[in-house]
Amino acid sequence: MAKGDLAKIVACYREVFGSPSGKIVLEDMRAAWMNHTSHVPGDPYETAFREGKRSVVLRIGWMLDPKLKIEDLEREDD
Repeated sequence: MAKGDLAKIVACYREVFGSPSGKIVLEDMRAAWMNHTSHVPGDPYETAFREGKRSVVLRIGWMLDPKLKIEDLEREDD
């Protein structure tokens, strides 16, 4: 993926999750999947399933991180 494409995707994440409705949805996702452990003793499949849900919220958080500058992503098209 070219960095320009990534910059466009980051901008879309910020638009969606920056809206009032997006903030409500993200908070619900955090409450459902981030505030609990994903580890289930003795059940690696359930642990993996829960970790998958958690990783979605982590990716959204990464895309919304203000330290991630869209301008920096647009500089090169590697």
